[in-house]
Amino acid sequence: MRIDMNPRWRVVIVDDRALSKAAVAEAVATLERYRPDVVVLALGPPDGGGAEELKSGLDAVRRENEDLKKALESRKLVERAKGVLMERHGLSEAEAFRRIQKTAMDSRRPMIEVARALLLVERLAGVPSGRRQSSPR
Repeated sequence: MRIDMNPRWRVVIVDDRALSKAAVAEAVATLERYRPDVVVLALGPPDGGGAEELKSGLDAVRRENEDLKKALESRKLVERAKGVLMERHGLSEAEAFRRIQKTAMDSRRPMIEVARALLLVERLAGVPSGRRQSSPR
């Protein structure tokens, strides 16, 4: 097994023509440890010995990758919604976060849904971002 750790791509190459259970366990542990972007598999025996375990480990890494992508997208939307609240209502970052969090808890909705709704309302209001409406005096 060779691990090539490039700053751009994490690559794991599994090349074991006689894949034993120990080698499969090592390969799965390597996948879990390095979370590669690319996996190259060259598996041995025609009966696919160990391939199923390796595939399930790879599938788990793939699912985790998707979950992380969703979490990152969620975080980005919440950050944008916080920015809207901070700009429009003069809140601190912590206050804006707490307001989104409290609204989510009170409405029993995920924070991502509250953030999406806030951004949609902001877009429907037609207020260009970067411009704060003056408050009535």
